[in-house]
Amino acid sequence: MYLLLIILALFSPFSWSQPIIFGTENHAPYNFINEQTNEIEGLAVDVIKAMLIEAGDTENKIKMFPWARIYNMALEQKNVAIFSMTYTKERDPLFKWVGELHNSKSYLWKHSSRDDIRVNSREDLANYKIVVQRNGGDHQVFKNEYGFKDNLHMVIDTQQRYKLIFRGRGDLFVETPFTLKWQLGHYDYENRLEKVYLISELGASLNLAFSNETDNTVVNRYRKALKQIKKNGTYQKIIKMWTE
Repeated sequence: MYLLLIILALFSPFSWSQPIIFGTENHAPYNFINEQTNEIEGLAVDVIKAMLIEAGDTENKIKMFPWARIYNMALEQKNVAIFSMTYTKERDPLFKWVGELHNSKSYLWKHSSRDDIRVNSREDLANYKIVVQRNGGDHQVFKNEYGFKDNLHMVIDTQQRYKLIFRGRGDLFVETPFTLKWQLGHYDYENRLEKVYLISELGASLNLAFSNETDNTVVNRYRKALKQIKKNGTYQKIIKMWTE
């Protein structure tokens, strides 16, 4: 009997499982490093932590990477979870999607002093330099759905977008009002930036997704955990804490 239990344990779905990397980028207020505590915090981080508790996961931890690096890791490696990733049609078959962590509308913004920038239609956007994050959802949408290439200025960090816009080296960038409030509140962004155009293709549906090589048993465990924290009210408490 004892031998049988050992055999069953050896061949159970979790006995040979490798540690899962829960990777994210520095993008407040969803995921960022608290400079005082040096801890990774944020709205999405709190949701992931709640999911880990619900799933009974005490081993795996959240780590921060440059976006392009964790994105490529999730494309190429097994047992990699990536967040907070914008859902797009192009990305759909590339990952195993767990579910939505938060949703907010995405807009193009310009510096309020730029009276020369006028956008009345999607076609008008081709006339301006749009600052996008390399391999970000904005980059993929403008490249694949809008057909833009030469007017895209790529950066590796979301904070670089603001520097380019404020210095007049870029015309437009995509972000949600909720994120701008957190990242640029002390810059009086409401008087320095102006909302230009809704980017409905992005929709800011921010998700957790696993690499395609990850076992479905693992993915389904976290899908169940996300549904459960939304059902028992834990998720709603986290959202309220960060948005009110």
